[in-house]
Order: sequence, then C-alpha cells, then structure tokens
Amino acid sequence: MQKEFLLLDAPQSLESALGESFDFRAEGERDYLVSNRVGAALIYAPEIDWFLANSKSDEGARAKIVEILYEARAIAYDRAVMDHKITYDEEACQYCGKIGDSCGLCVLACPQKAIVKDETTHRLKYADDLCLACGKCVGACPTGALELGAMGADTFCAIARLYEGLIPLLIDEKALETLACPLPAGVAPLITPNGGFLNETSLLTLLQESGSQIVAANVESLDERALALINGVCEATYDAKAVLAIDKIDEARPIAKSRYSPSLDNASARARFAARLRAAVGDRDLGVVPSERFGAIAVDESACTLCASCAAGCVTGAIAADETEGILRATDALCTMCGECESVCPEKAISLNAEGLRLNAARFQPRIVAKD
Repeated sequence: MQKEFLLLDAPQSLESALGESFDFRAEGERDYLVSNRVGAALIYAPEIDWFLANSKSDEGARAKIVEILYEARAIAYDRAVMDHKITYDEEACQYCGKIGDSCGLCVLACPQKAIVKDETTHRLKYADDLCLACGKCVGACPTGALELGAMGADTFCAIARLYEGLIPLLIDEKALETLACPLPAGVAPLITPNGGFLNETSLLTLLQESGSQIVAANVESLDERALALINGVCEATYDAKAVLAIDKIDEARPIAKSRYSPSLDNASARARFAARLRAAVGDRDLGVVPSERFGAIAVDESACTLCASCAAGCVTGAIAADETEGILRATDALCTMCGECESVCPEKAISLNAEGLRLNAARFQPRIVAKD
C-alpha cells in the first residue's frame, strides 16, 4: 500500500498549518503534498495550485481549504464508477416500460444523440461511444434515474458536506488552465466534471450543506430549468439568489438560517429535494415558483375504483396506495407531472395541474385523495 499524495507548487509557509494531515516532500522544482493516511490512490489535483495562487484567505483558512480539496478528490476517486460514463436505473425511469410517453427529457437534452427512445420496447438505448459525459441528461432527469459515473448524487452530497461555512465555487477542471480569478476569503473551488449534471436537488444540497450562496464559473453549463427553479426557491425561502455568476463572486455571502444537513441515504432524487425544500419552507406559505415539473394532483373520488394502477406506475411515490386500509394518498411535492398516472387510470379519474412549485407546507404532506 502506498501513501496518497498530491502534486502541487505549494508554498512552504503552509507546512506548519498542514502538518497534522500532510507532509511535504520536494523533488526538483515541484513539491509533493503527502497524506499521512495509508491509501492506494495517486491523485492529481490542479485546483490546489490554482487555489493557492488566487486565494485571499489567510494562511490558516487556506490550509483548511487545501485539506477539504484533498478530501473532495479522495471521495470522488473512491466512489467513481469508472467503467460507466452514465449510470442508469430503469426502476426510477419515467419512460422505461411505462404506458405514457410524456417523459424523455434526457433524450432532448443529449447533444450527441447518445440516448434515444426505442419505441418498440419502450426502453431507452444508450451509446457509450457517442457520450461526452457532459451530464446534461442527468441534469434534465427529474427522478435521478441517470447519474454521472464520475460523480453520482451520493458522492456529490458527501463532498458538499465538506464545504460547511465556505462559499463553494463550481468549476470544471478544464477551466483552471485559463481562468485567473482572485478568490475572496472563504471561497473554495469545487471541481465538477462539466456542470450539466447539477440539477435542482444537487444545487439545493450544496446551498444547504455549505450554508452559503454558490458561485458558478460557467453558469451556462447548468441546466436552465434547474437554475431558474433553485434561484426562485431560494429567493422565496431565504431572500437571496442561490447561484451567482463568477463576475459576482465578491457579492457571494453566507445565507442566514439556510444550513441544513439531513440524512437522506437511499431516498429518491425527488424525495431528497422535497425534504430539503420542506425544511426551507417551514410552516410558511411563500407562493408559487414557476416550473413545469411541479404541480398538483387531483382525483375524482367518485370515479376512482382504488385499482392502484396509478400508484404502481408512479416511480417517485407521489401517489401511494394502502390496499389494507383502502386508501389512495397523493403528495404533490413528489410529483414530476410526467402524466403516467393519467395514462394508466382506466376510469380517467386523475388530472394533473402543472401550476408550478407551491411553497406551502401542505404540499409536502401526503393527503388522502380517495378511500373505500
């Protein structure tokens, strides 16, 4: 077993501050930052050089952030699914095996046609050789059925937790070569392999785990709908914009009372988003944020036969059936407006109102919509 190490041009003035976690070794004109923990990975982290060259944080803060950058790299390395550019969970997909055809956002988002619909089998076909791993399909997917192999949702959440008390700067590793940007005190880069995979769940996760606004080096790479939604949500709940462009980096600030770090392991993407949003909304009624991905579920109880076909076809749990009690429940915040429940209902008793995301505590609670 070898010790893990990072290659960087590290000022020796940081050696004392980093002594508990790292050793310094020199070879030629370069310095090696060596982890004191035993591991097997050799990790190259150019963001450390870039951070040290641009940061205005004091020595102690820089040392702390260097440790965080190392930990983030180690987490991503340990958890990466290297043999898959994109991972796919059919059980969470709103197109695979379903009757309706209202989803297919990943197909529309892919610039390479690496994901296509097979109309015969009603399955998605993925071409690894065409895939750029840009993550746009991941950002567009409302249920988390698709994840980036290099950084899945659980990996991103674990990394986001490292940034508590810091202002995260989302930046692609490729941008480090050309971007020179003075970093105000407390700003720490967070390497994201492209930005397209960041959806509303990941952006809200980073905002609440850090307790701060987010800066994006390339806002254009983010999913437009996710960006608009999360900014609208944040302005309504925290009275602040969630994501700032890099030219506004000097304006980035912590957001009062936004810090929230729940344990949401094994929860679906929509359930994670709803749980985090519920904490932000509290017991308030903050109006509606425009979004075609959210709305309200209505059931004509007089027509409903409690066959539970709608619940069986709902991958997010927005509609759930309790056959023992003869009850059908709906949770509006979990619904993606895919329309599968409308398609499978033999009595046409269900209708969806894509009114947007209503920031009201009642929308996060399951309600009885039909009963025996």
